[in-house]
Amino acid sequence: MAAVLAGGEGAVLSHFAAGALWGFLRWQPGATDVIVPGDRGRTQKRLHVHRTRTLDPRDVTRHQGIPVTDRSPDLLGHRGARKLADLIATGPAPTRSELEDLVLDLLLRGGLPHPDVNKPLVRLGRRIIPDFRWPGQRLVVEADGAAWHDGKLAREDDAERQAVLEACGERVIRVTWDQAVRRPGQLLARVWAA
Repeated sequence: MAAVLAGGEGAVLSHFAAGALWGFLRWQPGATDVIVPGDRGRTQKRLHVHRTRTLDPRDVTRHQGIPVTDRSPDLLGHRGARKLADLIATGPAPTRSELEDLVLDLLLRGGLPHPDVNKPLVRLGRRIIPDFRWPGQRLVVEADGAAWHDGKLAREDDAERQAVLEACGERVIRVTWDQAVRRPGQLLARVWAA
């Protein structure tokens, strides 16, 4: 969050730093990447500012309360990006955490149909990425691991996302590590009932 605030108005976490925040990459100390629209933004020590002419609001979300992009606006200009995009588009839907892996396996072993996994939605002008969603049933399951959902900002962001989803007619079930590991039958019963 400090890097985003230091980047100035409109800054969002990006590139390697965004990948580390999402859990795709292991964090390595160094300059933190942020994207800022236009020529705004200030370069500072330990801050790597990327400027872009456009930063589509659909490409920006919040994770753990931090404004972040899950893809760089100039992604297609990077070498190998097209192959990576094709691979992602045709490969299995990845989860973003060990808890999400556990919950997805539990749901599928429990006989539930395969949900959409981490598929972005835009609701009330906000981009939201539910962990698991069954569109026909308007049902969302959120896997709330302590590593990503334990801080005050993360809890506030979770509550806001849930309020937006519920205002749009979605039912949201929150799942903790303890529930998935110690009471999997109870978890499955909750999801089946919903």
